[in-house]
Amino acid sequence: MQTTIDRLRHLRKNVLHITQAEFSAVIGISRSNFANIEKGHIGLSGRIVRDVCREFAVRKAWLLEGQEPIFEPKTKDSKNSIGVLFSRLSENNQRAIESQIQLMLHEQESLAAAFAGSEAAKNEALTGEEIRLLKEMLAKRDEAAPQKPAGGEI
Repeated sequence: MQTTIDRLRHLRKNVLHITQAEFSAVIGISRSNFANIEKGHIGLSGRIVRDVCREFAVRKAWLLEGQEPIFEPKTKDSKNSIGVLFSRLSENNQRAIESQIQLMLHEQESLAAAFAGSEAAKNEALTGEEIRLLKEMLAKRDEAAPQKPAGGEI
């Protein structure tokens, strides 16, 4: 891989195994604009380099100069790896995950509010009534969750 463009294409196709549309969506540009970058018709701007490095945890020294390794060392922050995995999902699966996250956030806020206002919060122990309420909330969450069809994708 001689050029930055070669490394960018290699990253997308051979390392991440994603389409131009998926890659460009993650870095916030159109697919056609990204295709023109890969073809060498448009230069690779500093902003695009920063976005690729940030969103895919790629080392700038690898992208610009070919210095191994490709990726930044893993940290406790899994944001980048989650972003990469999410970008590889189909649009339908991305919507399903977003719905699940919204449900989980709502549930978390509801549980925090219920627990904070309870006497049990002072004792750090749940009462039978609070356990019953938690079970009810979890059952409602499970009922509201989109069901995966027998044939595959959500």
